[in-house]
Amino acid sequence: MAKIAFFVSHPEMLAQAKAAAQLEHIEDVDIRLIETANSVEEARKAIQNGACILVARGRQASLIK
Repeated sequence: MAKIAFFVSHPEMLAQAKAAAQLEHIEDVDIRLIETANSVEEARKAIQNGACILVARGRQASLIK
């Protein structure tokens, strides 16, 4: 898995995040569309798979925190 896990909750945000990562030539990032209810589970999986940095916002970030 990528060292950076980036979680988004809306398809529009997924497209924007992927475009931004490509524009900035960031290759070591796993950008995922997840349901907010699964935020903690997804964060745990990402860490178990080698992610060092988790990026989330809003309710997802609050749940993971």
